[in-house]
Amino acid sequence: MLELANRLCRQRFGADCRLEVLEELVAADWGRSTVWRCSLTGRSSAPPTLIAKISNLGEGHGRQEAAVLPLLRRDLLPEISMPEFIAADPDCSLLLLSDLGELRWQRLADLRSDMSPDQLLAILDRLMQALGRFNRLHPASRLQDAADWQQLQATDCTGHSAMRMEASLSRFPEHFASLGLVLGDAALAELEQVRELLAVPAWQCLTHADICPSNVALVGDALYIYDFEVASLRHPAIDAAWPRMRSLRCMDCTQLSAAEISRLEQQWLRGFGPEDLTLRCGCENGMLFGAGCLAWLSALLDWLPAAMQESRNLHGVTDRSRILLGLQAMQDCSREHGCLPGTADCCQSLETQLALRWQAQ
Repeated sequence: MLELANRLCRQRFGADCRLEVLEELVAADWGRSTVWRCSLTGRSSAPPTLIAKISNLGEGHGRQEAAVLPLLRRDLLPEISMPEFIAADPDCSLLLLSDLGELRWQRLADLRSDMSPDQLLAILDRLMQALGRFNRLHPASRLQDAADWQQLQATDCTGHSAMRMEASLSRFPEHFASLGLVLGDAALAELEQVRELLAVPAWQCLTHADICPSNVALVGDALYIYDFEVASLRHPAIDAAWPRMRSLRCMDCTQLSAAEISRLEQQWLRGFGPEDLTLRCGCENGMLFGAGCLAWLSALLDWLPAAMQESRNLHGVTDRSRILLGLQAMQDCSREHGCLPGTADCCQSLETQLALRWQAQ
């Protein structure tokens, strides 16, 4: 891999370039990848250090990130630092990226224990507003080449729920039926409405879809967002729903009250641009958040068959707890925004049945 990385650097910066590993960034917790900071010498035009990121999964994992990073509008997002694409061999799952600096121990996942709740919430305010701007500035209509669009139709090399939301939505009624609960006509109509909403190409934009405290860092006063491995063209509701639904993945890092969730949703709207939101997203604010929550909940319920038999413990939280909290979050979203009432009623029935069953076990 080091020789391959050297070859890529020589192709990009010239035959005199030489790349050497400085350190493995174990503490950066880059998930399914192994990451090294490397030095690069031989050409003044080359950066002095860069990041070599190699997927531990193989099978083209990292191809998505290599396609997404060159499309980012960094010039219009000065408040966010993001990695720049240098070179890649997607078939070998190797990416060379710009060095974002000292991220170790600067992630929100690491900083949260040293912050007051107000300090952390202030950073999340900035994050959600920045994420809204990121979504607005990367609409599908900006992609000039049809090949760019095709590259961003994500395939699932990761098992990440954001990659298979359409399939998860189609399985949503099955999970209720497996426990003898039938979705009523109102819930089925709402489900179809959400599926149609999320699928309209004109409303697609680039979404990160993996915003969590481990993929965000605060270095000095600069906000860093990285790990674009599952970023793709989707409805912006997927990112907008993070405070209410996506945070369940990292709830040991981010426990949010109802008032804080509402505040963060408003920050996303402020960044995305509240003017003409219906035209931009094809939905009112309530349906925007409701659709995103339902998409994430559908993916969460894909864990249900396994959770019925045995409950994993991820980051100190069981799958069963996440499922129950996800069902509650969908109900809270419906009450607050006046959206998807039939679905919310069904979620309440499923939550009650699961809680009684699991409590008995």
